Amino acid sequence: DCTPYWNPPQYPACSVECGGAIRRRSVPCMRLLANTSLLAVDELVCMRLAVREKPTTQQVCGDVNCPATWRPDPYRDCSVPCGGGDQRRDVVCEQIQGDGSVIDVHRDLCDASTEPEDIRDCNVKKCPAYWEESEWEDCPVRCGGATHSRTVVCLQVQERGNLILVADDTCDILLRPADTEPCGVFDCNAVWRPLKFGPCSL
Repeated sequence: DCTPYWNPPQYPACSVECGGAIRRRSVPCMRLLANTSLLAVDELVCMRLAVREKPTTQQVCGDVNCPATWRPDPYRDCSVPCGGGDQRRDVVCEQIQGDGSVIDVHRDLCDASTEPEDIRDCNVKKCPAYWEESEWEDCPVRCGGATHSRTVVCLQVQERGNLILVADDTCDILLRPADTEPCGVFDCNAVWRPLKFGPCSL
């Protein structure tokens, strides 16, 4: 029988073109028999008797930087709950390095024509209508009691954020603020009020 030897096959194709990976292979220990046939034997035999050390069983491959690509982050919350707002997100240009690490790089390294949007419309629906009241008008008297008024209107924010005046029945009538109320409900100071003179006594 001949001296055993390591019989390493070629490494398989790399699983990636860039960014780095590990490719592996099995390296059997072989012995050529007298009848010229090959027999796989325990690798301990090669470790004791083989002329050279066992070849490597794994190898780094594809260890070059990948082309830079865009990475969009998740959208943040909408700026408004209704009436039309916007959502924003960060869009970063990143690159996988030859060692597999990922780093942010300058935006010029990414293809501008494929950059994802970083803003979009959201919550484009009408808001619930609500009451809005003006300031009270001045009371017409300082004492003795009267009424003063204010304007009460029903407003609604539409789909695109436009605020418009709508019919009162669009709002909750039970929640409508009063548009008049008493004012100047204080006793006035006492004053002298002269009566007419009576007829002359003579």
